[in-house]
Amino acid sequence: MAIVLGEEGYGETTVQAIKLGSSTVSKIYLGSNTVYTASGGGGGGGSSDSLWSSVRLLVPFESTANSVTHSNGQSITPTASGTSGSPSSALSSDYKYGTGGWTHYQGTLTYATGAYNSSSWTVEFWFKRNTNYSFTSNKRALVFGDFEFKHASSNNFVLYHSDDEEQIGSFGTAALDTYEHYAIVYESSTTRLYKGGTQITSSSGVQSAPSSFVVGAGGSLYNFSVDEIRVTDAARYPSGTTFTPPSSAHPTS
Repeated sequence: MAIVLGEEGYGETTVQAIKLGSSTVSKIYLGSNTVYTASGGGGGGGSSDSLWSSVRLLVPFESTANSVTHSNGQSITPTASGTSGSPSSALSSDYKYGTGGWTHYQGTLTYATGAYNSSSWTVEFWFKRNTNYSFTSNKRALVFGDFEFKHASSNNFVLYHSDDEEQIGSFGTAALDTYEHYAIVYESSTTRLYKGGTQITSSSGVQSAPSSFVVGAGGSLYNFSVDEIRVTDAARYPSGTTFTPPSSAHPTS
């Protein structure tokens, strides 16, 4: 295949696009260094997403608890359960990007996505704990398959695997009243944890692909906020690399 350069050409000018056949190259590495990043590339932000065809779930939490999928072009309507309130009451102006975000809700929202890619997938979101935060130990915030993003102790959040009954790794203390970018990447039987664009830890072992995404875990009121949830059937962030978290809402094309 030929590498096709964008309109501005090569040399002293800026390369606008690099393609292999009909596919846009999102990044090029020289050793461990990134030497090229496409506009709007794999990490999101910008006007387009080079991995849009692999996006399984995108929840921007704008006017509704809505989602966008690329594979069938339809929205996934979440199933809500809880003891009081409603999902709509959890939508607010407390957001990272766009016009809305998700705050605490005494219940759960379950998005039936269908099975993620069994060999590689990425789950990412913006998360913050709020001032009147009152989690107890082992309280779950987000669940996807056997993976649980939950509070451990002292405002420390971890990724736990319920089937293996073991902690995969710790993200450390969640910032107070500040949105932070979290990413979990599964690739080649290795699970990697990222926070703020930096890989924190990794764990080896074959894991079953999740088939849903759950916000909250029911039972009590969770005082946290989350925004821009995205599930991709690809490993967006290569092993060990440092990346810049998305600087705008995730693209929808």
